[in-house]
Amino acid sequence: MALRRILEEAGAEVVAVECVTDAFAQLVPDAGITMVLSDLHLPDGLGTAVLERARGLGIARRALSSGDRAALREVDAELATDLLTKPVSRTVLEALVGAISRSGTALRRPDLGNRSGDGEG
Repeated sequence: MALRRILEEAGAEVVAVECVTDAFAQLVPDAGITMVLSDLHLPDGLGTAVLERARGLGIARRALSSGDRAALREVDAELATDLLTKPVSRTVLEALVGAISRSGTALRRPDLGNRSGDGEG
């Protein structure tokens, strides 16, 4: 999986899952998770459910990705700290990991009206 490799090369420890059910099994108190990155559409539901669980556990960094910019625009600003349009570039993923390792605070949500996942308009 290319995404996993990029994140690991950037210094992240990755727990990869395929669906909402598996994500819920990993998202438990005291699991030590500092960021959740989910696709919007998963085989058994929406990634927003995964982010809701993460927010409930106090995980401050919650990213959602999709190729559908219109759908991402509809996501609650309090739910996702980062919105990524596919394809997501290596630079964007490295920036997410770097921001967490430096401060643990969220980056500003991008303006999805004219931005792509790699930060270029």
